[in-house]
Amino acid sequence: MIYGPSMMRQALRPGLLVTLVVLALSACGGGEQQSEQACQGPAQRSASIDPDNLWDDATKSTIGATKEWTNKVELADIDGDGLVDILFANGGTMLWLNDGTGHFTDATEARMPDALVQFSWELEFADVDNDYDLDILISCKVCGGSFFFENDGTGAFTDVSQAKLPQFINNYDFEAMDVNRDEYLDLATINDGIASTEHIFLNDRHGGFNDATARIWPDSENLGFDDNMDTFLDFDSDGDEDLLVGSLDGPDRLHRNNGSGKLKLVNDQLQYILGETNGTLGIAVADLNSDCKLDVVQAQGESACPENVYLGKDIPADTAPPVITQVEKVSASGTDRPMQVRARVHDNKSPTMPHDWRSVVLRWRTDGQTHQRSLQWYGEYLWGGTIEEPPTGNFNYEVCATDAAGNKACSSPKRVES
Repeated sequence: MIYGPSMMRQALRPGLLVTLVVLALSACGGGEQQSEQACQGPAQRSASIDPDNLWDDATKSTIGATKEWTNKVELADIDGDGLVDILFANGGTMLWLNDGTGHFTDATEARMPDALVQFSWELEFADVDNDYDLDILISCKVCGGSFFFENDGTGAFTDVSQAKLPQFINNYDFEAMDVNRDEYLDLATINDGIASTEHIFLNDRHGGFNDATARIWPDSENLGFDDNMDTFLDFDSDGDEDLLVGSLDGPDRLHRNNGSGKLKLVNDQLQYILGETNGTLGIAVADLNSDCKLDVVQAQGESACPENVYLGKDIPADTAPPVITQVEKVSASGTDRPMQVRARVHDNKSPTMPHDWRSVVLRWRTDGQTHQRSLQWYGEYLWGGTIEEPPTGNFNYEVCATDAAGNKACSSPKRVES
């Protein structure tokens, strides 16, 4: 499940288009020690670019002809073998496993539930039960509700939607984040409530969710518009995750988290916090101009265009440390087998991206010396790395992260006894 230099050498082969983007992310996702096989810096600029030769069409040799239409794709290591796999939404939800040579095998029939997803807007990976593998959440516009497929740890999935996910029709988006700081991921959904309001589902810590909307996102703060997308961000740099909702027929709306997950509306239904536009179909946040403030990009459609960029102005610079939870406990030492350590690391925003980080590392101490290696992202907010030659005696290890603004955090040290 970990993307390291040896896997990069296998994966970055000519024609392997579909995995290249995520593999580049995992190799360059931050680290104070990069191997020679990782990124070497910016590429040399060419005097001219031939648009016909930027990429090769490798469809036939990688996935071949598919049978279904789809409008959503996600890439992640689904089966824990360190290779990036492909998941398509709609028409049955198609799973393609990477064999490491640039070829993908259709594993839909063998590994996916026989569930008809008729019209999906959203497909999301999330480790719902904190077992370090990626479960699947799929929205459905015309089904009786959304879908939750549980990963058994090997990349085979079971449909647990009815038992573990509150069912509401017309969900446009899933956004996963631990809003109440219990170290389990919660969910925000879009447009699937009464009169097109949203929902918050809190993780029940048993692999499922409960509808907590009435308690932490009441009607006074949860306005009904034709909303399309949401994203978490810490706009006020107070160390918790706020929520920005993009709307197609009303103002985009910002909600402040009070620290326990309860959301308070910052702008009302007549106040355009991001300009007077009714047409947001997509929304993303990042520090675009390196001033340590979050900026916003709107993708506009249907009733409005062109796209918009808003630079942070009267918001605080980012001074909040990264969030590090679920550091995996290694139970044995004195062995020559590599030790894998995984953790959840984010910077109070969704999704996590390579530009969010200066470094995310695994650090251990033995014989008075400190060692470290870069952790690699493999989906959701999950990162992992390996101590290839573990010390034979007792030692401590921790996960440390430095975000793009220079804020640092380390987990509490964990001890391995020989």
